[in-house]
Amino acid sequence: MALQMKEDLRTIKENVAYILSESEKARNSDLLLWVLVNRSRGIKVYIEDFKNAVSFESVRRSRQKLNQEGKFLPSDDVEKLRQERKKDFKEVFGKWLNKHTQTD
Repeated sequence: MALQMKEDLRTIKENVAYILSESEKARNSDLLLWVLVNRSRGIKVYIEDFKNAVSFESVRRSRQKLNQEGKFLPSDDVEKLRQERKKDFKEVFGKWLNKHTQTD
């Protein structure tokens, strides 16, 4: 399962890179970028639906902070999956970051 997550992260990263290379507006708006990434994957979402909504990232960060305080913890299975994803994310994006931030 971890291998599939790594492949999904690579695919998402490539998808994001392509959209950013083609759309200056997406470079200036994470919300628009998120909508375009999902649309490119066949998921119909519309930016108008999200303009007044609380951002997904704010909700995620709030949940994460509460979890760090030991409150409302996920099941063991979900915690294990999150740790695997975190490791995979660091591996995939860490290599990319190191490659693109090296100074000669």
